[in-house]
Amino acid sequence: MECKAIRNMADDDNKTLNYKMKLLLDIGQTLMESGADCARVIRDMKRAAVHLRIPAENIQSHVTYTTLMLNVCDGERSFTQFRKMHETRRQPRRPRRRQQAHMAHPARQHAHLCR
Repeated sequence: MECKAIRNMADDDNKTLNYKMKLLLDIGQTLMESGADCARVIRDMKRAAVHLRIPAENIQSHVTYTTLMLNVCDGERSFTQFRKMHETRRQPRRPRRRQQAHMAHPARQHAHLCR
């Protein structure tokens, strides 16, 4: 597979490109934790990459339920990074059962007054 050279790649050393990839994974992680669908995560990561002077054609990404994978190649070099999501961040908070029962039956509080 042939990739086009990353524009202004001479300005980006390995450390800079790895930092840019970390930023892209941060963006993807934030979107995933907010409940965005996979297509939106990939689209927005590519848009941010273009802003960071990385052509969208040079990015391959894969999104699973718990992992983001990102690969950037320029024909000469290839960089790959992964980001694992934390289980607790993705879970929506639910009210406790006591609160649910209380909210579902507010009349039970005053049942003793009706007798």
